[in-house]
Amino acid sequence: MTGSIVLTLFTMIIGINYLIENNDKVKPANYYEQQLPIIEDYINKKGQKLLDQNEQESLEQIIPREGITYQVLDSEGRKVYGTLSVNLISPSNPLIHNINEKVHSKSDENNLTYYVPLLSQNNNLIGAVALNYDIKMSYSSTWPLLIVVGLISSPFIYIILLTLFISNIIGKRVSTPIHNLIEASNRIKNKDLNFKIEYDVKNEIGDLTSSFEQMRNELEISLTHQWKLEQDKREPYPMI
Repeated sequence: MTGSIVLTLFTMIIGINYLIENNDKVKPANYYEQQLPIIEDYINKKGQKLLDQNEQESLEQIIPREGITYQVLDSEGRKVYGTLSVNLISPSNPLIHNINEKVHSKSDENNLTYYVPLLSQNNNLIGAVALNYDIKMSYSSTWPLLIVVGLISSPFIYIILLTLFISNIIGKRVSTPIHNLIEASNRIKNKDLNFKIEYDVKNEIGDLTSSFEQMRNELEISLTHQWKLEQDKREPYPMI
C-alpha cells in the first residue's frame, strides 16, 4: 500500500507538471465561443460580399480550421459554400427565426449553431453565416487527455502491479521449501532417510520444515534402533 501511494504521488507530480507546461493544448469549454466576436465583426464588415464564393478563402483565414465549421447561406437558407455539411434550415425552421440565435443541436446539447445575418445596404436580410461549434473542453493533442486518465487510474494500476510483483516474490520463496518437503515425503515413502532438510527462515514455512526435519530425524533413530534389534536377534549366541 505504501509503495503504491509513493508511486502515485510521483506520477501525479510528473503528470501535473506536464499539464502545466502544456496548458496551451487544453482548450476550455467556451474557447471557441470566445472566438465568435472577432468572426462576427469580420462578417459584419464584409456583409453581402460573403455570398460570393471567391470570399471563401479570406473567410476561412478568420474562422479557426479546428473547432468551428460554417455555412454561408442565401436568403432562403440554402448553402452557398462552407465546411458545415448539415443544413439546419428548412421550411418549418426558416432562416429568419434563427438570426442572432445560438441554436442547440437536437442530438447533442453541447453543440451550437450561431447564425450571423448578412444584410444589404438597405439592411434587408439577404443571407447568413452559420457558425457551428462545441461548448466542451477540447484538446489539440490526445496526450493531455491520456495523462488525465492515467493520473486517475494510476493508484489502481500500481496496486495491481505491486500485488503481482509481491505475489511473485512470495510464490518463489514458498515454492522452494514446499518442493523440498514434497521430495522429502517421497524419499521417506521409499524408506530413504539419509538426507536433511534445511530452511533457516523464521516463518510458518520454516516452522513446518523444522518440524518435518525433527520427525525425519526421530524416525531415522527409531528405525535404526529397530534394525539393530533385529540384527541382534539374527546373530547366534556365543558358545560357552
